[in-house]
Amino acid sequence: MCYGDATCRKKYHIISTYFKNYNKLLSTDILQIKYDAQSIDDQWIEISNKYPIERLVFLVGVRSSKQTIVNISLDEWKNLIEINALSFLKLYKLLSSNLRENHARIVVVSSSAATDNKAKSGPYSASKLLLESIVQTLSKEESEYGVGFNIVSPSLIDSRLARDLVIAKGYSSYEKYIDTILNGKILSTESVSKKIVDIINMNNTDFITGQVFYLLP
Repeated sequence: MCYGDATCRKKYHIISTYFKNYNKLLSTDILQIKYDAQSIDDQWIEISNKYPIERLVFLVGVRSSKQTIVNISLDEWKNLIEINALSFLKLYKLLSSNLRENHARIVVVSSSAATDNKAKSGPYSASKLLLESIVQTLSKEESEYGVGFNIVSPSLIDSRLARDLVIAKGYSSYEKYIDTILNGKILSTESVSKKIVDIINMNNTDFITGQVFYLLP
């Protein structure tokens, strides 16, 4: 992402994270901002007023409790929909003028769960499907302003979230789950990150708004 006002000579890359313990070893051209999907607060108005946003990667998500639809509370449904889908809508509405002015490219990271609809993934799958629907619709509505959208839909990524998910499913060993259930195949964070960068920096002749990129190991 490239940022700076009309008189600014320095360009910044902004990393937004929910975690309070920021990485103090980042280079000086990286501005770290705390992001809370449940509270799109005034700091984003300040950012939008100060920095022209040319690239935006939206990677936000919370897993479900892995219960059946009958047993999952309505509060959990509301929470997952708010964080996994509506937080992007809130952020886009807040930044829309900036993104339109700078003909921004946006990559939204979804999940293969949006179409898998596996047992005990009800609210998570529904929230990711809603997210994709919002993005696909925006790709048509915002094209007249030069804003482009793409969706990256990966299968399970080797991460702390994946480990928590496997435990929630009732498996005692994460490694055994990967070996026996996934036949030893799982996406790495590095491969997904590289794909996102490739998509968001795609040549103008190759870039098509509204595409969904499905990632498998």
